[in-house]
Amino acid sequence: FAKKAGQTVTLNVERTTNDGPQSEVLTVVPADKPGWTEPVDHKTAPLSIPSIGLGYQVQTRIAKVLPETEAAKLGVLVEGTTKITKIELILRNPVKGQPDALGDLETPYAVDLSTISKKDIGTPEEINWAWAFEHIQRVPERKILIHYENGKETGSKTLEGHESVANWYIWFRGFSPSIWMEERELQKATSVGEAFSMATTKTRRTALSIYRSLKQMVRGDVAMESLSGPLGIAKIGYIVAERGVIDLLMFLAFLSINLAILNFLPIPVLDGGHMVFLIWEGVTRRKPGARVIGWAHAIGFLFLISLFAFVMWIDLFISEIGK
Repeated sequence: FAKKAGQTVTLNVERTTNDGPQSEVLTVVPADKPGWTEPVDHKTAPLSIPSIGLGYQVQTRIAKVLPETEAAKLGVLVEGTTKITKIELILRNPVKGQPDALGDLETPYAVDLSTISKKDIGTPEEINWAWAFEHIQRVPERKILIHYENGKETGSKTLEGHESVANWYIWFRGFSPSIWMEERELQKATSVGEAFSMATTKTRRTALSIYRSLKQMVRGDVAMESLSGPLGIAKIGYIVAERGVIDLLMFLAFLSINLAILNFLPIPVLDGGHMVFLIWEGVTRRKPGARVIGWAHAIGFLFLISLFAFVMWIDLFISEIGK
């Protein structure tokens, strides 16, 4: 769809109703928004197609097994009846202090595809394979242990050498040289207006990705150890600076957006906290008491100091920077 941006595309849609299936022809004009750029936030979140603004469920039941593939060699994935209930992502050579995007745990990272916890949304029938696929893409070098049930048996099989796609890169894999390969695309504006539009689009996408990351941290879907403090930021900045001025400017812009979003979180002593007090004053027509403001600022300051100490601890003792 993104490759046909600006063109009219015809869609044949079939709906299931009480009166039986109904078909309809729709016409859309896709936007220039590539796929796989919007993270899957939870188990039942649909796989989005940003260019036309819709999403769809990818079921965990096997619809087709391509011949001569690793999945076909397993011999247990039966089309139409096999359901994948869980996958485990296994480090090939777990080494303490050399984490990938999911950490350096010696035990496999499990992705459950059959149950819903209290913090999840929806029902087990709505669990989307895109949730598992997102985790697989974070750590492409790990083996995949597939747990399945096909109506006759329940078991598990390991994909030792699953195929990878050339030139496939995902931003959240991190800066590990063992994962990232050189892949660049030059985007150049032809006018000031177009440059402003590109900058606005990039800023919006970056801001949304930061908000999603914060949301996933609160939900516990992303490890807090993935945070970086001043040392981590400096290390990444040094790596980026070696790539050239343009990459360094992009990195500094990313930092600026990050700081702007964090600054407007509703935390006392930050601008976001001041906005909360101003909104309170606007609604109630009176200022919060000096004692309330004082306690709020003290709590906010303590939180920021604790956060700073935590990310410094990660930089010094958890990440590769302190090794």
